[in-house]
Amino acid sequence: LAWAAPSDGGAPIDHYVVYQNGLAVQQVTSASATVTGLVNGQSYSFTVSAHNVAGEGPQSTAAAATPQLPMNVPGVPVNLQSTPGAGQVTLTWSPPTSDGGAAIDHYIVFRDGADVGHPTSTSLTITGLTDGTSYNFTVAAHNAVGTGLQSSAVQATPSPTVTIPGAPTALTATPGNGHIALVWTAPSNNGGAGIDHYVVFLDGVDVLHASSTSANLTGLLNGQTYVIAVAAHNSAGTSPPSPTVTATPSTSVTLPGAPSALNAMIWKDQVFLTWAPPGNDGGAVIEYYIIYQDGVEVARSNEASIVIDGLVNGQEYMFSVAAHNHVGDGPRSVEMEAVPSGSAAVPGAPIGLVVVTGDGVVTLSWSKPADGDPTVDYYIVYQNGVDIAHTAGTSIVISGLINGRSYEYTVAAHGPGGKGQASTTAYATPQYGTGAMSVLLGVLITISLIGLLMVVMIRKKRDGPAVERTKPSIAADLKTAGAEQRTCPRCWKPVSGNHVCEHCGMDLRKP
Repeated sequence: LAWAAPSDGGAPIDHYVVYQNGLAVQQVTSASATVTGLVNGQSYSFTVSAHNVAGEGPQSTAAAATPQLPMNVPGVPVNLQSTPGAGQVTLTWSPPTSDGGAAIDHYIVFRDGADVGHPTSTSLTITGLTDGTSYNFTVAAHNAVGTGLQSSAVQATPSPTVTIPGAPTALTATPGNGHIALVWTAPSNNGGAGIDHYVVFLDGVDVLHASSTSANLTGLLNGQTYVIAVAAHNSAGTSPPSPTVTATPSTSVTLPGAPSALNAMIWKDQVFLTWAPPGNDGGAVIEYYIIYQDGVEVARSNEASIVIDGLVNGQEYMFSVAAHNHVGDGPRSVEMEAVPSGSAAVPGAPIGLVVVTGDGVVTLSWSKPADGDPTVDYYIVYQNGVDIAHTAGTSIVISGLINGRSYEYTVAAHGPGGKGQASTTAYATPQYGTGAMSVLLGVLITISLIGLLMVVMIRKKRDGPAVERTKPSIAADLKTAGAEQRTCPRCWKPVSGNHVCEHCGMDLRKP
């Protein structure tokens, strides 16, 4: 707060009184004050009065203010999906859960690490691609503060041929009172085009089109057994149906049981709760869990874990969890006491670091820390001990490397408490011609040489009369050709006198 000094009434002003919503909260001697301990998003009214030896003057005109969190870069876009076509790939994604306090003005799309587009919507078609070549795509959001972290990468291979998808798998049916809940797994083969919907068959009849891998069939007769199958559909048509399952609705559906094994991990101002699903779901799918803090509902979760933040260090909290199905809320679990304390959470080390080398590139992938810590906000990638990249996903493509040179990589997770322990070290040496095209080229050259040799042998057999053949005589005037006349057996390019091919990095001394 800041204000202009009033007339002093003939005596010096010795202090000012600051009022918040009509209550005096501070006395200050200067014409400004900072009021703390407020709730972000809540509106407050402030007035100020001046005081001298004669007493306190009238309050100023009220000024309203609503504290807000400071602006930051946006979060990570989610649900990035790709639909390949002939020489192109169409990408779609969902906005990040947080815009950082400032509107997202555009997104940045990366192909194999290079910036290829700045769309203002949540989709983009990248054209001019090569059919049969795999590309890695990521996307980041941008606002007035800057650019956020990139999403996890998706891989897509443009193809001019689109076929019907494969059949869905793992179809399960859970009967309830007059309904059946279905869940299945998407086919591993989408036919080269995105699946736009699924077709649900009830007793052989198309009764429902679903956009996701689950559906709920309602209005059914209790006691009657139904035969159910599911098929996938893309732009080329409908797949064969999945193997059928049977289910019989009944009135015996009840509330789910109580979750068990509730556990709390405590950090500074946070608690990480985990639990086991109830042994009895009541005969219906558990739709979500309800989390209670000191007897009051504070959150819901689709998973059997959640982070509760905004707590006060040293204060005791009691937590419990209940499961919910379509009948209603089940009983609550046994309460768990938790007292936040200590420092902010530091994640464990990422596990399973894997490297795949290519021509001047290395692709890294890893898994989240084994301790299940949910507070990882991004990963730090180190090359030869140097921090070279940050990513929110669990994979990244490093390009611009030198073929034949060895590199070492580690990855560390970063959380609210800072950087965690680094992963184990992985080593990689990019090589020229490690892709499928170089292997294919070698096969074609070998086949061509064999074919040429056969043609020469056939022509010599057919041309002219037979001649007497004897062993060759001793070679005369034996000379050595200069090293500049050698050809690399890998890339078929001429090399100088060095022991290493300057084109592909192959060691020419190896057999």
